[in-house]
Amino acid sequence: MPHYSRMFSRGEVILIHYRDNPSFFARVEDVKADRKKGWWQISFLILIIPPKRMTWILDDDQMRGGDFSMGGNPIRIERVEPDLHDDLNDEDFLAD
Repeated sequence: MPHYSRMFSRGEVILIHYRDNPSFFARVEDVKADRKKGWWQISFLILIIPPKRMTWILDDDQMRGGDFSMGGNPIRIERVEPDLHDDLNDEDFLAD
């Protein structure tokens, strides 16, 4: 069952779970309909150093957070919602 009711969209930050462990964050760069009905091409920028770009072809359920596998390894994409109640300021980063 999907974890979210809407598909991932351009500009969102996502968390990729690999083998049931949170593995990396990415930003969705583009979402295009695939030539197969009900499938999508999702391109994202993996937020590592150096950043890497990747494109996966996923079905409707997977584009809403449903579980799937690649090469026999379980994968899930999770939307990262901002915590609007925990604002940081410059002092949090500029410790003495």
